[in-house]
Amino acid sequence: MPFYKDYVVKIQKKGVQDNNHVVSIDLHPDTGATSDDAILNGVEVFKLSNPDGNLAGPSQMLPSLPAASTTKESKTKKTIFIAIGSGVGVLVVLTLVCCMVLLKLRKPGHYVYYYQLSKCCC
Repeated sequence: MPFYKDYVVKIQKKGVQDNNHVVSIDLHPDTGATSDDAILNGVEVFKLSNPDGNLAGPSQMLPSLPAASTTKESKTKKTIFIAIGSGVGVLVVLTLVCCMVLLKLRKPGHYVYYYQLSKCCC
């Protein structure tokens, strides 16, 4: 069953330095409810005009953006790690291929020596 609830919150400016206003919307089920699920299908937030019909207000404080050099440095580090990892991976694969080829080409009796015991020692 849909449930609609309207709220009006008046935010007044407390002082000249206080330009930041935060409106937080949280969704929680009723503590006495039998089920614990709550669904929020939509939220509408409106800014009401002042008695003069004006919607203007102080501009929002935007968070400062990180310097472009920091982003460039992180991309450079990432590229270096990728290059080093790729190089090491290629070396490992080449080493494995060389070992497999050498094992295939090696003849079974090539490195094995048989010594006959002399009959005088017996």
